[in-house]
Amino acid sequence: MATNFSKGLSVYGIPILPNTDDQVTGDVFFVDNGNVDGANDAGTAGSKNKPFITIDYANNQCAANNGDVIYVLQGHTETLNSTGALVLDVAGVSIIGKGWGGARPIISMSTSGSNETRVGITGANVRISNITFRANSTAIGSSSVGIAINADDVVIDNCRFDHSSTLTYFATTIEILTGADRTLIAGNEFFNKGTTAQSDRAINFSGTGGYIGNKIVSNHFVGNWSGPGVIMGSTDALCYGIEIADNDINNASTIATDRLIYLPSSANINGGSAGFIHNNFCNSGSSGSSTQLFVAPYFRGEGNYAANSTGIKMLNFLA
Repeated sequence: MATNFSKGLSVYGIPILPNTDDQVTGDVFFVDNGNVDGANDAGTAGSKNKPFITIDYANNQCAANNGDVIYVLQGHTETLNSTGALVLDVAGVSIIGKGWGGARPIISMSTSGSNETRVGITGANVRISNITFRANSTAIGSSSVGIAINADDVVIDNCRFDHSSTLTYFATTIEILTGADRTLIAGNEFFNKGTTAQSDRAINFSGTGGYIGNKIVSNHFVGNWSGPGVIMGSTDALCYGIEIADNDINNASTIATDRLIYLPSSANINGGSAGFIHNNFCNSGSSGSSTQLFVAPYFRGEGNYAANSTGIKMLNFLA
């Protein structure tokens, strides 16, 4: 059920939501499982006063590339406890959390085996913004994935990825699959601070095919990653025009081979550069050298700065 703005405020025919600066060109739905009047009922619910109670149900009410927006309200919580529990398969939908800090909506991911993905994005042009994703079960580790991106032009911005204890984590927080081009991951927090190395990677280009125009910018990584790289990709992935910029990457692992950036692409698309890595500030808990902590031979770099546990500073470690 679309929210009716025919009697509300509008500018040049574009409806304006009350008490928000957002302009919306499509249908608008609200999600809040804390509202006693909420229901997953397309005939009666979906408004702010009577919201849907799950994001999945709201997503299924959207139309592809219609500019539809799902507002997930302050205090909303959801638990995803099986593989593919939430699949965002409708193109062009924006899912925006309201509130800030601890008031942001929380998607808790719990109780599963290995080789599973909680959130799958298969619709192009999908945006997820201002939501906390929380690993909430010791069984989640192994080889599970928090969010798997399998579509073009996906945006994940201003979200927080954390865990409920030092024993809960994802092997991979965000996985970008082969052919998912122009992904933008910006302004997010990745936090998995444990006493020993846990997650393998925060962001992983997992396939061996082509990636074009993906951007990882202005994120903050604080954790204990045990894999080949906090940001990493397959050794034989084909990359073109990827940008990794303005990130703070802090890996507390004391093992030299637990790298910060590992993108040893074996070839480039169209004979061009695999991409540009610049203006990143990095710190490692190991005594690893620049060649141990960073492997990205097909990328160009400038203005990067890093330090290891011995206090050795590395400037412009990619050239």
